[in-house]
Amino acid sequence: MCIRDSYTSVDVPRWGGTLKRCFVQNNTYIVRPYDPRVELNGWEHLADIYLSYNVHRPLTTFRDRRYWTTGYAHHRYTLWLSQQKAIFAAFSRKDQGSPIGYISVDFDDTFQIFELGVMQGHDEARMSLIDTTIQAALQKGYSLSLIHIFPDNNVGTRSACADDYSLRTHHSVLAL
Repeated sequence: MCIRDSYTSVDVPRWGGTLKRCFVQNNTYIVRPYDPRVELNGWEHLADIYLSYNVHRPLTTFRDRRYWTTGYAHHRYTLWLSQQKAIFAAFSRKDQGSPIGYISVDFDDTFQIFELGVMQGHDEARMSLIDTTIQAALQKGYSLSLIHIFPDNNVGTRSACADDYSLRTHHSVLAL
């Protein structure tokens, strides 16, 4: 058993603000709920998207295919999907066989976006994923949200479905 006796406190940036209804029209991508437990090669597709999106990003956890298919991500997402959490995936309208992006969201106490990833060359799919999940949150009765992704994505300020989004900090305590 490992006992940690050292902790540090850090401020974690996140976007937060008010959600608003907007018309989401995208002629390039289709966004729909995605359950990797039942989709053909569902976990493998998430692994490929994650790797493509994060391969050059600093401070990113390395997740190989095993991590997604039988490891921690598989178990974490399986647990989350049985709760009030969901995954949405973006598909190219030209080739709807494999997803090119995903977003994981929480519909529990507050609407929260936890993770986002798109294949290289599909950056515009990020906004389709965010705007579509915001509309899903509004349909469920949410009006505020938090987005737990790196501030360099700048997604909160560009979404047509979000008002007064600003960068806020969330205080976290981490074990060393």
